[in-house]
Amino acid sequence: EIAFLLSRYEYDHELRFVALGGEELGFLGSRQYVRNASALKINGDTDTSLSREKIVAVFNLDMFGFNWKSDLVEIVTNNDSSWISRALIIGNTWYDIGLKIRRSQDEFVDISSHKPFWDGGYNAVTLTESSTPWRASQGYDANPFYHTAADTVDKVNFRLVRKVTQLVLVTVDSLLTDMFHPTRQVPQVTLELPSTTEESKLEITGTFQSDFPIDIIVHPSQTEAVIDRDTQTYTAHVPLKPGENVLNVVARYPLGAVSVVKSTILTQAFAWQDVVVFPNPAHSDGLTEFRVEANADITEMRIDIYDANANLIKRVEGVADRLNQRLWRTWWNQQTSYGLAVSPGVYMCHISVVSKGETYTYLEKLAILR
Repeated sequence: EIAFLLSRYEYDHELRFVALGGEELGFLGSRQYVRNASALKINGDTDTSLSREKIVAVFNLDMFGFNWKSDLVEIVTNNDSSWISRALIIGNTWYDIGLKIRRSQDEFVDISSHKPFWDGGYNAVTLTESSTPWRASQGYDANPFYHTAADTVDKVNFRLVRKVTQLVLVTVDSLLTDMFHPTRQVPQVTLELPSTTEESKLEITGTFQSDFPIDIIVHPSQTEAVIDRDTQTYTAHVPLKPGENVLNVVARYPLGAVSVVKSTILTQAFAWQDVVVFPNPAHSDGLTEFRVEANADITEMRIDIYDANANLIKRVEGVADRLNQRLWRTWWNQQTSYGLAVSPGVYMCHISVVSKGETYTYLEKLAILR
């Protein structure tokens, strides 16, 4: 079907659809093809220059129709061929194909006919249902019909086959029509960002200009933006931390990337993240730990402990965690300021912290037992 559709168009590059045999016998077909493609050609009596065939990319389709658990396809690539896998991943999102893609980059994976092309210095990827079809993995159940006579057409998930076919079709067409065109323009991307915000998960927006498929990733959270191809705009919901946040919006295309960097300051109102009084109830001969955590740095912590008659019987200062200024602790030995053991009963604990010059207080009851 891919060959039928692409044959209707004229491209500047030659397209070949090749059936390679002998894969299970040591990649006989692909090794012979690569050997012929990279052989020395003699042109005339005196010119003995090497005229190695310029194979730009190989898409090797190998066993991708069994999976009934999810519309998953695995792309096997090496470092030199990663631009092809990137083109497929971007095309899947850009054209709303709906595949789940697992990308495996390993220079030594030799499960299919891509390997002789790698060995010959050519870029190639394999699209398959799984590089390990004999065992289950995330989104994939082991194929019990693998290499058996029971591997018949009724076992094929044609919805998955259709999606993989569509992905290869649009990717090849896009590469030949746009990506390899000599007048190709690099994409442009903008970012609209407020200088300050109180939203810890901020919706960011921007525009882009591109004549070919791209995807947009926001760093450092690695959030994938939602792209509107018609309006050439994008949106993303990005988590922020208190203080300055530097966002890097990267528009990726198969052969490169462009980016824009801006910063925003998250000015959240103070909030208690966690308050722990433990143990509670506590025995009169033990220690009680007070632990607090906030969404902003704390500079002071104090515990004022009152008895049932509202008398202040003890004040305890806290200490900051060595690695986290937002986390503070202190301990109380159930004694008054005069070193006397307190009586059993219920005590009111005023837990106060200072953050950015402001004092915040949290009330907690503590029961003391004999």
